[in-house]
Amino acid sequence: LGLEKNLICEGMLEDVRAHLTLIDLGFVLSESIETSSYAAKEMTISGPTWVWSAIALAIARERPHAAVTGTDLSPQALAVAGANARALGITNIDWRLGDWFAAVPGRRFDLIVSNPPYVAGADPALAALAAEPALALTPGASGLEAIAAIAAAAADHLRPAGCLAVEHGAGQGVAAAALFGRHGFEGITTHADLAGAPRVTLGTLSSH
Repeated sequence: LGLEKNLICEGMLEDVRAHLTLIDLGFVLSESIETSSYAAKEMTISGPTWVWSAIALAIARERPHAAVTGTDLSPQALAVAGANARALGITNIDWRLGDWFAAVPGRRFDLIVSNPPYVAGADPALAALAAEPALALTPGASGLEAIAAIAAAAADHLRPAGCLAVEHGAGQGVAAAALFGRHGFEGITTHADLAGAPRVTLGTLSSH
């Protein structure tokens, strides 16, 4: 796992209960988690599966009693994720094919965590990543398109006071926080990865 994946996993595992429900949407993953303000209940974490559901796999392995649903837009990515799960002896993940929340229509979660593509379309760094699927790297011109889509749809898939956590580029924290605020989230904070760069923004769905 990269630094940001470690950050997400370590931060979430601190609060994950033994019995949880997770979902990894093509670029999303979910699970049941508990923080000091939560009772035992289902929670959802979203994160791109183009990394072969590394976050979902890590959480599912650390919390074997959690019920995890992994989704991806790519059948090939799901196949690799499933193979990785089997190789690791992980049996508590249900893999589903779908784009973002389309794989879990009508479902609501307590926590959504996503590691979506966030590189701007014209970023020179993409040249060095030509071997990677473009869809896994850049969602569009600004690099914020996927985060905007997740933030806009998350409220319809969160329970009251549910949380959203999204990974982003080091220079996108302010923009990500603004998108969260625009779509009804409060208590928004941005956290640094292990290298000290601001890489993950979290927020709680407003009850108002």
